[in-house]
Amino acid sequence: MIGEDSKMLQNSPLLESFKEKDIDVLLMDDEVDSIVVPQIGTFKDIPLTAVNHANIEEDSEDLKKKEEEFKELTLKIKELLKDEVKDVKVTTRLKNSPSCLVYDKDDPDFAMQQMLKQMGQNDLPPIKPILEINPDNPIFKTINEKKDFEKLNQVAPIILDLAKLSEGLKIDDVSDFTQNITKILEKQIAK
Repeated sequence: MIGEDSKMLQNSPLLESFKEKDIDVLLMDDEVDSIVVPQIGTFKDIPLTAVNHANIEEDSEDLKKKEEEFKELTLKIKELLKDEVKDVKVTTRLKNSPSCLVYDKDDPDFAMQQMLKQMGQNDLPPIKPILEINPDNPIFKTINEKKDFEKLNQVAPIILDLAKLSEGLKIDDVSDFTQNITKILEKQIAK
């Protein structure tokens, strides 16, 4: 996994399932890693695979069942966030976190995009990430069970911003994020 901050990498939601399965993940925080690692490809016949790409998950019966169960929810979130994400998918890679951001296997991840910009390639179109949601997280579980999709208008942007923050990315509108969090806290405290 490649990024700018080693502490951020160590605490990434993308590592939750690897930690649970006791699988080692190589964390790299040097700027050139995003260029060098794809060129290397393998190490001692072991393929170097980016954990922040959408193709890392195994297709399982449980995942297929969850995808079907949460189909309406993911479509609604995708519609709400269409300007910021390429897709919204259910994932089994998350254990505690509500969501994470990944990229299509052929798309450059955020670290590579930053490297390309630093090299003067500013005319590249922005690459939208894929938002993966944890169907076992109480937020999505409750909204899906109650079919209370109206709450998504407020929740979906917050979930996306939380996923961005957990990956060390900047959020687009800090003021809006702060106001949304404040509203939720006020409702919770008023209970």
